[in-house]
Amino acid sequence: MFNLFKRNNEVTKLYSDLTPGERIDRLFEEKIGLFLIKYDFRFIKSKSLFKRKIGEFSQEIAISKSKWNRDDEVCSFWLVFSVTADTYQGWHTQKYGTSPLNSIVTGFYHSNLKNWKTKYKLDKYNLSKQDNETVFQEIKFNLENVVLPLLEKFRDYESSADTLMNKKEYWWAAKIYDYYLMSGKPDKAKQALLAGKNYYNRQKDPQKEHHEAFLLRLQQK
Repeated sequence: MFNLFKRNNEVTKLYSDLTPGERIDRLFEEKIGLFLIKYDFRFIKSKSLFKRKIGEFSQEIAISKSKWNRDDEVCSFWLVFSVTADTYQGWHTQKYGTSPLNSIVTGFYHSNLKNWKTKYKLDKYNLSKQDNETVFQEIKFNLENVVLPLLEKFRDYESSADTLMNKKEYWWAAKIYDYYLMSGKPDKAKQALLAGKNYYNRQKDPQKEHHEAFLLRLQQK
């Protein structure tokens, strides 16, 4: 699948004459950019990320580069995926009179994904040590088969709330409750409050800000 017939001692290096930052951006633009355009992502080179808008949400694939990168000695990066709710802050401010903790729906690194397929250690990629063609074949494969299907579960407020509930991430009960209200699903919102109450009743030292946000919902239900 990923150049399995290449000899072990053969490592293809591309654009190794460029600085690590320029090299990484160049390869993502060439190897991944055209693929992601099909899914409405555009490459923002100045920020080293791909971004798309889906309804009231923004989804990003960011390229995070190591501060230790140097010439062709170290050319390392990892991928950070995030989804933000563009209309949540305004809704929250209108309903509660304050800004939310944040507008992030979800976020994760590629190395957090246990089903990310790689012939290397599931960690940062390093173009100075790893076969460059293989690295970008892997990335394209995993974006198509792992990441994009996962991002589909976070494309609107209701699907995001459903996904967080299914994953039992009840420490987010406050925003799950809000997402269901924004989707016009009051019954599901009540279920989120119940799940959140059961969760926080079991916690000896819950995260203060999340817990306070949840208690506010209980008071105003």
